[in-house]
Amino acid sequence: MTSPFPLLSFPEEIIENICWQLLGHPNFRSFQRPYDPKSVSHLCRASKTLHRIGTPVLYAYFEAYERLKRLADFLRTIIHRPELGALVQEINFNTFYWCELEKSHTDAFESAAARLGVSLDGWMENNQFEAIVQLTIAHTPNVRSIEVVAHEVYCDDGVGSFTLLEKMAAQVPRQVSLPRLRRLYVGHDDCRRISLGYFGGILELAPNVREIIGDPIYGAYCDEPNVNNRMILDNVTSLQLKGGHITRHQLQEMVSRCRALEHFTYKYHSIYAGLEICVTPREVIEALRQCNHNNTLRSIRVDMGYRERRSPDDLSFTGKCDDGEQILSLKDFSRLETFYVDGTSVLFPTVETPGYSTDILTKMLPGSIRRFQLTHAAVESAANLISLAQSIADFPLLEEVSLTGNSAEGPLGDKEVEFDESEITVLRNTLEDNGASDGLEECCRNLGMIQRGNLNNGQMEPQYNCQTALTDKHKSKQAVKPTIKMPYNAHFERQIESYRRARRLLVARNINFRCTPAAFEANVRARLTKPDSVTFFWPPREIRYMRSRNRHTGFVMLGFENRPDAGLAEEELQNLVLNGRSVTVSRASREAFLPEAMQAAATPTTTVSTSGAATTPATTTTAPAPATAPATAPPAATNRNPSDSTEETRQHWW
Repeated sequence: MTSPFPLLSFPEEIIENICWQLLGHPNFRSFQRPYDPKSVSHLCRASKTLHRIGTPVLYAYFEAYERLKRLADFLRTIIHRPELGALVQEINFNTFYWCELEKSHTDAFESAAARLGVSLDGWMENNQFEAIVQLTIAHTPNVRSIEVVAHEVYCDDGVGSFTLLEKMAAQVPRQVSLPRLRRLYVGHDDCRRISLGYFGGILELAPNVREIIGDPIYGAYCDEPNVNNRMILDNVTSLQLKGGHITRHQLQEMVSRCRALEHFTYKYHSIYAGLEICVTPREVIEALRQCNHNNTLRSIRVDMGYRERRSPDDLSFTGKCDDGEQILSLKDFSRLETFYVDGTSVLFPTVETPGYSTDILTKMLPGSIRRFQLTHAAVESAANLISLAQSIADFPLLEEVSLTGNSAEGPLGDKEVEFDESEITVLRNTLEDNGASDGLEECCRNLGMIQRGNLNNGQMEPQYNCQTALTDKHKSKQAVKPTIKMPYNAHFERQIESYRRARRLLVARNINFRCTPAAFEANVRARLTKPDSVTFFWPPREIRYMRSRNRHTGFVMLGFENRPDAGLAEEELQNLVLNGRSVTVSRASREAFLPEAMQAAATPTTTVSTSGAATTPATTTTAPAPATAPATAPPAATNRNPSDSTEETRQHWW
């Protein structure tokens, strides 16, 4: 008879990691690792030891999944078992479907509210969702991240705002506080106006919030009869206004409260269009400057491409920026490292018109800039990018530059921007004169992207994938790495090494998984003048798909007999679309990018420059282990105080 698997013989840390793998994460829904609290709950019932180890994992996350009944069951559980509510780290309220609650629910909620010194009179009848959310927050004192996204928020005249939490915050001494809350995400899907003050009760109880995301947010206040001036935003370092039609006054009110702001994002949305006059791009920068954030901000992202444009005779959501509304200068933003902006927020006058200049970007960006992205840009922006490249000495820290032309029916109008080939040639030559190894590998009709290191060391690397958003989370200052790196496999690299070093290797990315390798090869050969000159190198598949001939990793290497054939194929495979997805084909780099761990092992023990110069990887013959799902790091330790009993109530929230 087979003996049982000795799970309990493992160290507790291993068992805890097994529980995390079983649980998954509410915001990481995938076939390989779905969010599954039920499996962890079954494991917790197996023994007292597993109950003690697995319970903090089970209650670390909660996702409502748009079911009010699920949320009500969860609240009832943590009311009866407060020690379980103390284990909650992240919670997501996104309820839509209304349901009739049981008497056991309402009795538990009313008794809990009475213990907290508030009354639910009228709440359960008129604002059921808001009442349950506030009581749940009050019973999760150690929560670190809260998301409140409701599909129907009856917030007219401030109705339903989080005043229960405001009353709890006014108590002396307080029974409720949220000292560990760091992230607050709020939003809704209704056309009614909703403000940050609507959720002011949460912010009163959470003085240490670092990140606030509003999607959408109308402003600091709307029509609340009693304006909450007690919101604590002093420690907020990241403010992201992802959607909304915000006025200058409302924006000023919010950013003035964030005294330590380091990251700011504003993305326009027309959900509130027509109510009031929207803030202009220049007013956004001026509001940040007036609040002295020019001395603290490290990143600014502004996307106002489809903002409302009013004139005496017209109302539109596309077109060039009017003179006087554009962003002019960020020179006084002394710590700014990342600046992403849409092309309608910067005015590029056309040739032979008053104000035409090619140094608009040079005069705008500060010397501290590291990453700059311009989207939906006019054709004149290419000349300004050339001037920026020629003035590289004024921007010694610059690592990434991204330029995207206006698309058809884009924010600048119906016309698609196609950059002039001569300007692209000048741009390539300018980069090479400054020490570029290959200059700009690819500049498609409306897109040119560059990634470079510190040119003082004469290093530059092209950036290939034009579809991937740039990020400012660079973990290493010792080397500038591409935005997208191919998974490294030593055996696979040995197969393509001769093609790569001779520049006879192309890489095709963004291949639809519905397109089989055989179908992709047939389509590519049909487009080539010399179909027999290409050899396809498909990267190794994951272990579980090894026997499937139709699976692939989304990219493939194309090797050619000589360099002219590779160049011709690169031109012929532009604008390749398969299964409804555009495939990006470009020349592969001369060197493969080693993983950081292998780079460290191959690098001699010497002082490494902290400039942006790219590090040349060393050749290795050691094949790495098969790729596996990365282990999820557990959240910060909490006080484990589970019940002595291994029995759970049969009224489960999962």
